[in-house]
Order: sequence, then C-alpha cells, then structure tokens
Amino acid sequence: MSNSQTGDNTDLECIRSLNWKNRDNINYYENIPVDVLRELAIMGGLETGCDIDLIYEYIATKTSILEVGAAYGRVIRNILERGYSGKLCAIERSANFYKHLFAQFCDKAHIIHADFESLQPSKKVDIVLSMWSGISEFPKEQQLAIIKKMLSWLKPNGLAILDTISRTLIPKNVTVCKNQTYIVHSEYGTAYGYTPSNEEIDEYAKQLGIKNIRHINYKTTAGRDRVLHILSI
Repeated sequence: MSNSQTGDNTDLECIRSLNWKNRDNINYYENIPVDVLRELAIMGGLETGCDIDLIYEYIATKTSILEVGAAYGRVIRNILERGYSGKLCAIERSANFYKHLFAQFCDKAHIIHADFESLQPSKKVDIVLSMWSGISEFPKEQQLAIIKKMLSWLKPNGLAILDTISRTLIPKNVTVCKNQTYIVHSEYGTAYGYTPSNEEIDEYAKQLGIKNIRHINYKTTAGRDRVLHILSI
C-alpha cells in the first residue's frame, strides 16, 4: 500500500464526497486477523506500551479503568504488566477480537462484547481510555458525541484519555489521506478515519464544559509522532 497524501483522483474525489460513519468500519475489524493488527502496532512502535508508560502515573492508583475498543488487548496487557491491581474493563464491538480478548484476559479483566455508542454504564469508572487513534475512527461530526459519551462513564474527578497521531501524520496502513480524513483499502475491507487536531480536541472540551485538558506530544519506539489528550472533569 502507498501512504499517499494526494492519491489518485478517484480516491480524492471519494474523500471529498464521503459521508461515512463509524459503523462503516465494522467489516474491516471483523475480517482483519489478530496477528495482522498486532503487526501494525509493532510497525507503529506501540506494541511495547510506550503510550502506557506516559499515562501510567495517572492510572496506577485509580480503582477502575474502562478501555473503549480494546482490539487484540495491547493496552490491557501493558497495563497489567506494569502492575495495575484495580478493576479493568474493556469494551470491544468486533466478535473477532472479543473472542480473542475473552480467551486471553477473562480472568484478569471484565470483557464486554458491545457497541460503545449504545451501551449504558451500570457503574462509573475513574478513567476511560481510547487509545491507538480510537477517536479517529469516528468522523468529525460524531467525535463530540463520542467524547461526551466517554465523559458520562466517569466518576467525579475522573479522566478521559485519548490518543491520536499528529494531525499532519499519515497512518501506516492508509492508502489515501486528505485534510485529516483517510481511507484504508485492504484485502480485509475498507476503513475510514479522521484525525482531530489539538485545537479540535480543545473545542470539543470547551463545548462539553471541560476546562482541564492537557496534550502530551510523544514519539513511539518507531519514531512516529503521536499525542495523548487528557481531559479531567
């Protein structure tokens, strides 16, 4: 695959006319094998948990964490390996990855097979995590509502932590990218994304009444520029 900022005219016209939603990514994640997604994490320099190292000080003493979109369990594993002893929950919509997560972590974490958009919390948590560009898998028009949903799961003084690539960076597996919107064409299907800028995250926070927000710029072990956004209610 080529990581093209311009792409061919057909793809660019497609991006200009896109009206995609997060649900359009479902088939891609049902079809992509666990090992292929893990290899993408390795290529991006995230497999060993450099992002978790940066936020572990925030989560180490908290009693409950919810991860949204746990995929193959990279975040769960890295949190547990660092000695976390609180309650760890993870939501995963894909049946493909839910089966893998349950087999690997059912004795260490509460794994929920559900769509986060429609799920209502039975108990609130100290921290909600959306790592590895999870928020980017929603179009700009949906991102405010998704962050609002994440905040609704939090206890007083809770934290929502989101991870994105740098706005100017192109994801490793992308075939075409234009103005922060990108398309992944692969043998497993098509997926779409939109990378929000720090300023857009700030604007979402402002609209939601969040005054305490921090952006942590970092590089992965593969030298990729990423940002951690920490929102405190």
